[in-house]
Amino acid sequence: MKHSGPAAVLFPLPTQEELAAMSEGEALNYLGEELASPVFVEKLLEDEAVNNAAALLHQDPGSLDFNNSSEVVDFLQALLPDIIPAGALASRQAFEDPFAAGGAAGAQALEPPAVPLSPEVLAQGGSFTANAHGYSALFYNPAAFSSAKGELTLLAASCWVYANPVRFFESLPRWDDTVALTEFLEAEVTSGGFGVGSSAGVGYVGRGLGLGAVLSTDSYVWGPTALGAGGSMQADLQFVAGFAVPLKILGARLSLGGDLRPILRLSVPVDYTAMFVFLDSLQGGGDPFAALEAAPALYGFGFGIDLGAILELGGLKVGVSVRDFLGTRIGYTESTFGEVLDSFRDTGGFPAGGTAVAEDHVIPMELSVGLSYRFNIAPRIIDPVVHLALSDVIGVIRSERSPWAMLHLGTEVRLLRFLALRAGLNQGYLTFGGGVRLPLLDINAAFFTREMGRHLGDRPSSGLALEAALRL
Repeated sequence: MKHSGPAAVLFPLPTQEELAAMSEGEALNYLGEELASPVFVEKLLEDEAVNNAAALLHQDPGSLDFNNSSEVVDFLQALLPDIIPAGALASRQAFEDPFAAGGAAGAQALEPPAVPLSPEVLAQGGSFTANAHGYSALFYNPAAFSSAKGELTLLAASCWVYANPVRFFESLPRWDDTVALTEFLEAEVTSGGFGVGSSAGVGYVGRGLGLGAVLSTDSYVWGPTALGAGGSMQADLQFVAGFAVPLKILGARLSLGGDLRPILRLSVPVDYTAMFVFLDSLQGGGDPFAALEAAPALYGFGFGIDLGAILELGGLKVGVSVRDFLGTRIGYTESTFGEVLDSFRDTGGFPAGGTAVAEDHVIPMELSVGLSYRFNIAPRIIDPVVHLALSDVIGVIRSERSPWAMLHLGTEVRLLRFLALRAGLNQGYLTFGGGVRLPLLDINAAFFTREMGRHLGDRPSSGLALEAALRL
């Protein structure tokens, strides 16, 4: 079973087969599009992996004549296996040919879960199974719908960035400088990875009901070198409709809940070049999606089912949630991103044509368990709660990741009912943040780190997230 989660990749470099098949004219066109930028050429020559690989092959990249297309194509072809991992090339091939890795119809590709990032949850280490409540419960545990108090979210708008927060804030004033933007993006892409995302949604949670709708986008690019970086951009539109019932059992309160969740998903591979053009266009007022017009795009529909339970005894809660029960299958059709954009502009929906993807794409079932304890010291003045969760237990075991990958610890202290201080441990990394609750308005922020590798310390990816919400 292969994992094409966010690793559906489109690289700025062609494959070895494509390089070998290039005519002189095609090579010149490619070089004119990809290597004409002096900044790109300078970074190519400075790239440590390129120079290390070149040294092993006794080639000097500094002696290249970039006006000689054959010479540069030969050089890139020789270095391609060294500067782009074989596994990454296989991911790109699998995206372009769904049966390339599976070898037969019926092969299964795993999709990332459809959970918009929440600053409230991220600041508490990602733990939200036993202590789920409010709008975010729509994406974590439907048993929380049984809350005696209902909460209406008129609009919850969030945005986030995957980048070292210090470097991000230091670089912002210099984004009008192409060289500075290139240096920032390259540093992020080759360390923890870089990406941006956002979500906007409405919902009602409480008194046995959970209803909501959210549109979210997410992107992430990483690579051992800028030339070999790749990732994906994903957009989800999902609706949630569920209910929960509370039961009294031996003095304890047991809430059982479930929901149905139809989802529309669009997935597009992105590379370093596309991300650079995206950021540069946002700063300069251009078309941020220009670099993706010809990129392959998968779009389709799925139907998810979520189940949950929360047992309450005094201040203690024990929670269990099953997201995407038995797996959520998405039937994909393939087209180009440009065609998808044109169709949305003209008709408001996906293109009528396209090529059906026979491969089975599935959001795998995710099992999470958690504990929380609320101290009930003086709720009107200070209201602390501590909690932990083991998330995606099945996925961590299946992918042989470190047990740290499923561990989430968190705490929240509410002061005078309007100020919240939060901290946690997410997959072994510290997180923190806070929030302010004003009449009708909630504001939340979080600084976080997540592990994108198999073991703790392999590839920590930091970021920050902000939310503003209108709530009754």
